[in-house]
Amino acid sequence: MRIAALAVALLATSPALRAQAFTAYGTVASDYVDRGVALGGHGPLLQLGTEATWESGVVAGAFATTLDRLWPRNSGTATSEVDAYLGWDFGCGGHCRARAIVTRYVYPGRGDANWTEWGIAIAPHPRFGASLSHSSEIYGLRFEGDTLEAWYDHPVGDSLTLGLALGRIRTEVFDYGFGRVGATWRRGRAAFDLSYHVADEEYRDNGITDDLRHVVASVSWSF
Repeated sequence: MRIAALAVALLATSPALRAQAFTAYGTVASDYVDRGVALGGHGPLLQLGTEATWESGVVAGAFATTLDRLWPRNSGTATSEVDAYLGWDFGCGGHCRARAIVTRYVYPGRGDANWTEWGIAIAPHPRFGASLSHSSEIYGLRFEGDTLEAWYDHPVGDSLTLGLALGRIRTEVFDYGFGRVGATWRRGRAAFDLSYHVADEEYRDNGITDDLRHVVASVSWSF
């Protein structure tokens, strides 16, 4: 994590490597649902994110959130998650864009839960795409896992976007599907999102958690 965070900082601040574009945002959310698993349902969560991109296609960013628990059942509590990622954006013909990326997930105070993931995402059109990611220690567990996700965004007017996402996480121990449907309304720098998350029965059968459905509301401000 220290290496990844240092790389993000150097890329974002070095005059010789000055980013072409830089974005940042802050969010207050009712929960944090990651691949169907709710990690922060006991109160409002604060989330911060930033991303820098370069003409070469290099992209670097970070994300942080408060939370209540770790992802696997019975793994104990955690008060925050901090992620750093480094990748490359490139074209794949026509309107198609792709991103190859490596992400380091860190849980301060819980070094045993940290893990790294590699992934690639392809969007043939700005409205839809899919991604495949792999980790040899998925969610800090001591076995490999893959996650396949697909999404579709449908604009309604100039400010409202409806979104649908489906995914499946597969490991040698568990295998389940998850999904999300939601609406995002943007006005200036502000964004309001309401999403409904669901996972299939195998999610519960594999002992991840008993909760299969979650509604998440959030308010974000971009800088």
